Amino acid sequence: MADPRLDEDYIRALLSVPVTHENTDAIQQGAVQALIDLYDRKVTRDEFLTAGAACLSLYGQCSKLWMLHNVRAVYKDGTLTDQKFLDADKAFCDIIRKQSETVVEIVKRLQLCPTSKDPIN
Repeated sequence: MADPRLDEDYIRALLSVPVTHENTDAIQQGAVQALIDLYDRKVTRDEFLTAGAACLSLYGQCSKLWMLHNVRAVYKDGTLTDQKFLDADKAFCDIIRKQSETVVEIVKRLQLCPTSKDPIN
């Protein structure tokens, strides 16, 4: 059994703020800290996958809410054009590709880790 390294009451407070555009950062912080806490507490793999998916889903939904409000703001300003949308789409796709490549490199490093099938172990 592992003791908590993060303030779990604070995590609960972050996750309990009203759901608004202004509070998405706090909720995302709570989601990430909850995910880290799951790891620190050394829960089972099944629990980590189930609860971790909930944390990541919450983080993603907050991102969508934040984005929705920002799109609304530029729409109201009248600065949203087809070209700006296309430029933003390309920029996001480029970022996602680079981040995917980073995760591929992480998986490649994981594949170098010894396993129980290796003769050295």
